[in-house]
Amino acid sequence: MRIILTKTQREYADNVGIKRQAYNNSINKADAYGFKGDGTAIHVDGARAELAVALALSKDWADFAKDYDKIVADVGTNIQVRSTNYRHGNLLLHPKDRDDQVFVLVKSHDFPTMEVVGWVLGKDAKKKVYWEDGSQHKAFTGRPCYRYPHTKLNPMDSLEDTET
Repeated sequence: MRIILTKTQREYADNVGIKRQAYNNSINKADAYGFKGDGTAIHVDGARAELAVALALSKDWADFAKDYDKIVADVGTNIQVRSTNYRHGNLLLHPKDRDDQVFVLVKSHDFPTMEVVGWVLGKDAKKKVYWEDGSQHKAFTGRPCYRYPHTKLNPMDSLEDTET
């Protein structure tokens, strides 16, 4: 499923991402999971992806809140959104991610077209076979996670059968 963000939508999402990073900087919060890179770019890409999913599913989007640790879902009531700017990127989850939540992968490599790839329940993606500790891919050294293949994601049109 492809969502093309309008100029207004792009500007809104970009401002949300910038605001998120500025807030993290103001409270001296480090980037998550040992990420070493451009935190603002990651927040902007994430906000764009979340907005694309909200538009695709006609659901509410939790764009920004200072008490974001209390937000239970990025979109709707049970959807977490993950983004990648790699054409063949996969869905990344971490041990603390909830097993009962829906995780949606969005690819932004053709921005402003956002490819809403598919979804999986946390418990189905957090299997030992998907664990990546950096021994196979240097990009994950110091940033262990579950790397769920984009090719195994459930199609978006089947998401309606779940509680979102």
